[in-house]
Amino acid sequence: RSAMLLSPFDRIAVAHVDTEVQWTQPMRPVDDPAQIAAAIRRAGPGGGGILVDLTLDASYEVLGAQPTQLKHLLLFSDGQDSEEMVRARSLVRAAAARRITTSVVSMGSGPDTPELEQLSRIGGGRFYIVEDLTQLPRIFTQETIAASRAALAEGAFHPRLAARSEVTEGVDFASAPALGGYALVNPRPSASVLLAASEEDPLLLIHQHGVGRSAVFATDLGATFGRPWLGWGGYASLFGQLGRALARSPERRDAQVSVSLSDGIGQVRVDAIDEAGRTRDYLDLAASVAGPGGHRVDVPLRQTAAGRYEADFEASAPGPYLVTVRERGEALVGSAGVVRSRGDELRGEGTDDARLGQIASLTGGEVRASLEDVFVDRPPPIVSHAPLWRPLVLGAMLLLFLSVVLRRLVLPWPRRGAAREAALSDSAPGRAIAPELARAREAAREVEAPPSSAGDAPANDGPPDDEPPAAGGEPGSLAETLLARKKRRG
Repeated sequence: RSAMLLSPFDRIAVAHVDTEVQWTQPMRPVDDPAQIAAAIRRAGPGGGGILVDLTLDASYEVLGAQPTQLKHLLLFSDGQDSEEMVRARSLVRAAAARRITTSVVSMGSGPDTPELEQLSRIGGGRFYIVEDLTQLPRIFTQETIAASRAALAEGAFHPRLAARSEVTEGVDFASAPALGGYALVNPRPSASVLLAASEEDPLLLIHQHGVGRSAVFATDLGATFGRPWLGWGGYASLFGQLGRALARSPERRDAQVSVSLSDGIGQVRVDAIDEAGRTRDYLDLAASVAGPGGHRVDVPLRQTAAGRYEADFEASAPGPYLVTVRERGEALVGSAGVVRSRGDELRGEGTDDARLGQIASLTGGEVRASLEDVFVDRPPPIVSHAPLWRPLVLGAMLLLFLSVVLRRLVLPWPRRGAAREAALSDSAPGRAIAPELARAREAAREVEAPPSSAGDAPANDGPPDDEPPAAGGEPGSLAETLLARKKRRG
């Protein structure tokens, strides 16, 4: 593409570099663009790295030896794998001082992309990031035009028919004289190429966007390059048909065209009724649908009722759809358009009553036709049971543990300690015993006392001399009583 843009006075060279520089096309004049293109196409894939310093050094050496005034380098590298850029800035800066400009194309955006962009700024050129490699021919063409300021391919050529249409119908291009040159253009993907200047370059293109149509003729209409066509008989026919194709044809008043979209399917409907109110049946109608991105499809219409014709087409892609209906052998019947927005998948497509009824029957509900009493007329509450055995078992286990602890562990309870102290105080010496207990003990001593013998001394009711009476006339403690008895017996 770049070679086709240059003149025979220009020179070109192409190198493919991995770890070493391989001159696919050594520097030469652009005197045979076809041969240069063939040499470039023979290049095969390689690998091993993209050494930028090595590439710049070799390229600037070749460019510096050329006698031309304008010298330009276009570097195409990988944004993810551009290696050895240690001396790149100094090399580009030195080349710019010698009036050698540098532009850079980065394949994708990666860690090396910022440095590649910086090289293009230092070199006084332009910077491009390419995500889609099919855009490379356009970028190379654009860069070559900007560098050489030339976008014309001069030289005689004979155009050839690329596609048949209403524009080229009946025109004999075999008898057309040669043209003197043409401007190099890149066709849009959605454009239709009707005439070609060469195998790669278009001459006549037509493009439709929405309801509008445009055409590009890549040479002049008779001023310089197209002057040989002024005396050609097909000149008037070609451009007359081109003008009629671009102009909007008047629509018929006896037919009404409508277009609608539903679930990604477009429907075309034509109601053919004349001014007297009579239906027009058995018409041979066909619709041409221009969809988004230049996609075009022709669909025949079938008669479905009296004076009614219908057809369907696929409309799954978002964008505008222009439908043009024509009667075979006749003029335009009518046209209509519709736009499918990108948010259609978020919009409802109606109520699926059958599916809702099925869900209601499976779950024991009902389908309501309105929202009346929807918050009042509620179904009876549903009681559910939750098992409680887990918390109950845990509680029983805790109580069992506490019971065992209370039985095994002796705690100094206050009331138990007070009772024990009272019992010990009652048995202490010098303390009086309760009257009932004292009387019981006295009766026991009288019963157990042995009878006195005849020689014994007379009985003495009082206490013995060696046993002093208890204070208050009452016996002492149990220990004192037992001690007194022991003394008497002794």
